[in-house]
Amino acid sequence: MIKEMRSIHVLLILGWLFIGNNHQLKANDSIKISQTPTVEIGFFPDITAPDLKIKRLTAVLVNDSILFTLEYTSQKDRFLSFFNPPNGNKLKYFDHNGIKKNDTLVTFYIAKTKFKSIEGISMRFSEHRNRMIERDRNFISLDKDFVKGLVTTETTKSSYPDFFSHYTKNHNSNKKFQDVRWKNLLAIQDSLTYEAIGTFTYNKDSKFGKHTPDAEQIMEKAKNPGLGIRSLHKQGITGKGVNTAIIDQNLPGKHPEYVGKITKYKDFGCKQSKNRGSMHAPGVLSLLAGNTIGTAPDAQVFLAATPSWTRDAKYPAEALLWIVKESHRLPKENKIRVVSLSGAPSGPGTPFTKNNQEWDEAVKVAEQEGIIVLDCTNDHGFIGPSYYDSNNPEDVKKCKVGYPDKAVKDSSSFPSIKIFAPCSGRTVAEEYKKGTNSYQYCGKGGLSWSIPYVAGVMAMGWQIKPALSGPAMVTILLETASTNFQGYKIIDPVKFIEYLRQMN
Repeated sequence: MIKEMRSIHVLLILGWLFIGNNHQLKANDSIKISQTPTVEIGFFPDITAPDLKIKRLTAVLVNDSILFTLEYTSQKDRFLSFFNPPNGNKLKYFDHNGIKKNDTLVTFYIAKTKFKSIEGISMRFSEHRNRMIERDRNFISLDKDFVKGLVTTETTKSSYPDFFSHYTKNHNSNKKFQDVRWKNLLAIQDSLTYEAIGTFTYNKDSKFGKHTPDAEQIMEKAKNPGLGIRSLHKQGITGKGVNTAIIDQNLPGKHPEYVGKITKYKDFGCKQSKNRGSMHAPGVLSLLAGNTIGTAPDAQVFLAATPSWTRDAKYPAEALLWIVKESHRLPKENKIRVVSLSGAPSGPGTPFTKNNQEWDEAVKVAEQEGIIVLDCTNDHGFIGPSYYDSNNPEDVKKCKVGYPDKAVKDSSSFPSIKIFAPCSGRTVAEEYKKGTNSYQYCGKGGLSWSIPYVAGVMAMGWQIKPALSGPAMVTILLETASTNFQGYKIIDPVKFIEYLRQMN
């Protein structure tokens, strides 16, 4: 049932975008946010969740996009989706990290060209990914008649920084480990520090204002795989001639980091446009074979795209069996050596709810064919997360295990992990749409980023010793790992390659 209409603030510029050419600004115009007036816009809330309160929404034109800022309270993390027909229930934007229970603000960009009509504009807030694009009961819809009346509505005295007063008073502006991709931090730029930015996750579309050079420098430095990898590249050890494989989500495959690296690509039920990409697949592919990011920039990759969001292990299982068949077709000296899957389709704690045994059976088939499968499973996965010393990313012994926001005190943690590889403080490729290529920096990455890192290091090893079996390569990788100050084994690419070079 439509509830009582409430009001939220949207900047006058939004009225121009929806209605006509009043107050028109050009894309290159400089917008002085502190002087932008606001107007009231009505909306109809239909919120059934007792813990979710939508308080206020603002928007401002930033070049050719609209920057939205939503104020809310919620006791649960929720997806955020934005719909704007006219042709049916058209999804214009979604963010599975949109609503955070520990925060009260979220910002996001939508291209102004998306708004073809003011009919049926709504925002929805869902608890589960598989319900995100369905008609969820928790949503707000803008009042059409009130939006039309914007042209004659008088502006208030409020301004954009006034809206942020709640944020700056009630939040730590330097709160670490925030996801600020596509977000505008201009209002809090004075309180940002280089150290805080280094903990954020952000992309080229994040707005840092006067800290933009700092953000760009951090992002560029984090393309370095560290641990002596680039010194090996200079010696020609790049994984050249080695075939690898990745099982992940869909991507167009045209990013300059890895264009030309994909030998074969097959989609196993993603049901996405060929021109559409994802966050995950460009990240893992660039970490394995990216020109400036990857551990093995000259390796070739067979890429199988699977719909991980279905939580059905039959898809990665089918993908792995396809990789085995493709390897069968290759000459003996060019077989696929290693498969990188940044997920856990089976085992204790798996998020996959169907056909887990199919994955285990497929792994056995691959191993019988001499293919090493690297994944995040808790039963046979052996790789753990770590992060660099930011002042010296080449020093293996200074690497710390776990994640930078959760200190690990001693070697009693991660008892089943045999080797750790970097995943935080890394930059990865971004390719959400064919022809639109960017980068994302991860102050805190997940184990997903460690798996392709190790796969690439192993590919460099096969360039040196192509006749070495998969199990033998893993054994050497573990034996040459260096012990850090915490007592954990950290992957040591330089020692690994030196050992292989000295083998008879």
